[in-house]
Amino acid sequence: MLQGHVPFTSTFGHRRFFLHKPSPRGALTVVAYQKLQKRLKYAGTRKRNSPLILTVEPDGSDAWRLEQIVDLLKNGAVGVIPTDTLPAIVCDLHNKDAVQRLYTVKEMDAKKPLSCLVPNLSAVTQYTTGFPASNTPGSPNWFNVVRRLVPGPTILEGVGGVLLCTSVHVPEVLSEDTEVPDVGSILEAYGNKGIDFVVDVGRRVVVESSVVDFTGGDPVVLRHGQGDVSVFE
Repeated sequence: MLQGHVPFTSTFGHRRFFLHKPSPRGALTVVAYQKLQKRLKYAGTRKRNSPLILTVEPDGSDAWRLEQIVDLLKNGAVGVIPTDTLPAIVCDLHNKDAVQRLYTVKEMDAKKPLSCLVPNLSAVTQYTTGFPASNTPGSPNWFNVVRRLVPGPTILEGVGGVLLCTSVHVPEVLSEDTEVPDVGSILEAYGNKGIDFVVDVGRRVVVESSVVDFTGGDPVVLRHGQGDVSVFE
């Protein structure tokens, strides 16, 4: 968990970072399920005993319907949302109970650091040391460069804050044919461990994200994947 300011390592992609575009591969289905555990109390939100299924058009024309997911997250829910790489288990970074539940769902040590999804790049400086000045004379302002590369948010804007996230489990060795875990697999793996909803975008192949390290004076590409990082090389 974040304590004070931490270095910034960015993951680039069209939805991996901001989760704002529904997948063109099919309708988006949101499943909010299971009676909430006693330790999770939604303020002003009725506990659900049956699944909530919501279908959103792939072109995003009715993305406003995702407000239901935003409300769940605001009130302490832990759930799975799609990205352009792997589905991510997410919760409100500032909700202590939700954060603890996320670690429980993933069965991780509470000291293990996780990633954050931020609504905009200005929020980066609130949780990290920001973008350090380059050590190379004449190098561009990396903050401005990154700002041009990443899109705007929808779910994150609705939440109005930062989401803590961790990817769902997949085989250690990925191939070109490795598929993203489907809803059934996600429910089998995490359904009885405390997640409150799942957002499904149908079958698709796993694509790794690109990772760029900004902790030094100049950016270093740690992994090539989804998202063009040629500007940092």
